Amino acid sequence: MSPPESPGARAPAPPIRLRVRAIRLHLEAGTWGPGVEREMAEEWGMDPAVVRRHAAEASRQIEAVLDAGAAARQIEADLAIGIQMALEAGDLNALRGLLETRLKLHGIGAHKRPENSPSVHTEAPSLAKFFRPQEEKPS
Repeated sequence: MSPPESPGARAPAPPIRLRVRAIRLHLEAGTWGPGVEREMAEEWGMDPAVVRRHAAEASRQIEAVLDAGAAARQIEADLAIGIQMALEAGDLNALRGLLETRLKLHGIGAHKRPENSPSVHTEAPSLAKFFRPQEEKPS
């Protein structure tokens, strides 16, 4: 059994990726500034210099979106983080959706259509005649 928490005990700071994401949302909304930086440093129990470094990374991520290649790398990194979080949470539905999105990003499976599936052709009774050996016609 763990000892009871003291009234002034602080929850542990979220992982870096989530801190950077929180700052990125502030930057995108135009609400980032020294006051928000101080509040986050206090909330996370860390030096404001660390929060500034996270803000620099968040700013870099936003700027990367302007470059198509960098944007694709950022999307891939965000998907990888989402996949990791879904695995940690045991959320199989989220994991499946993120993996499908990741595959589509790389062009894998995005071109497939259900009607092109081999099982449709071999199991559909209306198409079965095309898969039976044809009788040879006398010449």
